[in-house]
Amino acid sequence: MAHPPQGMGFLSLGWVRLCDEDVSGENHGFDVRSSRCDDGGSFADVHYIEVKARVRSGAIRLSASEWKKARRFGEKYWLHVVTQAASDAPRLQRVQNPAGHLRMNEDIFATGFIVPEERWQERTEGQAHGPSEPRSGGRQV
Repeated sequence: MAHPPQGMGFLSLGWVRLCDEDVSGENHGFDVRSSRCDDGGSFADVHYIEVKARVRSGAIRLSASEWKKARRFGEKYWLHVVTQAASDAPRLQRVQNPAGHLRMNEDIFATGFIVPEERWQERTEGQAHGPSEPRSGGRQV
């Protein structure tokens, strides 16, 4: 397999090939575009991932652009929240389709949305994942 371009990573999981592209500097309303291709190289699916990190834990802020993309992409949009990011044991928690599952309150500046910790934690899938535990599908972002 050829080496991916800078900012991209590939992982093969049998019948699918994953391509995670860091687009965080491009202001798309998400940080990672994760594409899946079958063995023949044909496009199969794409997920859009917004990553938020907290030194310890707490509320996160979604920009208006991030919220609009979450609404637009629905089930294909994921919110990844890393808590305890400054520790030796950061925890990854994921919310699929945050716009469909979370009730947002506009913050005072009306430029984004505050998601209280207890609300996004209620919607994470399964248990938190530590740094050495792979997510479902065996890949890490």
